[in-house]
Amino acid sequence: GPAIDLRLAGRFQRENVLCALGLARALGASTEALAAGIAGLAGLPHRLEELGRFSGRRVIDNGVSTTPDSTLGVLDSVPPDTTLI
Repeated sequence: GPAIDLRLAGRFQRENVLCALGLARALGASTEALAAGIAGLAGLPHRLEELGRFSGRRVIDNGVSTTPDSTLGVLDSVPPDTTLI
């Protein structure tokens, strides 16, 4: 199915899944097995985890970003009215 159907926040996470799927397919995994493997895929705790809205601002926990590159990937994935923790 379309990558947009993945229940993962952030374009970078969908891109990571697509890379993993492509590699698994190249190594011989069937499309059916791959589809079954990602059907229930959900994000990790503290990785673009929605905490709710407070004072009109969307608050997201992204405590696992420990490098500038991972933080930049997240910043490209959230709207301007977001507070990252």
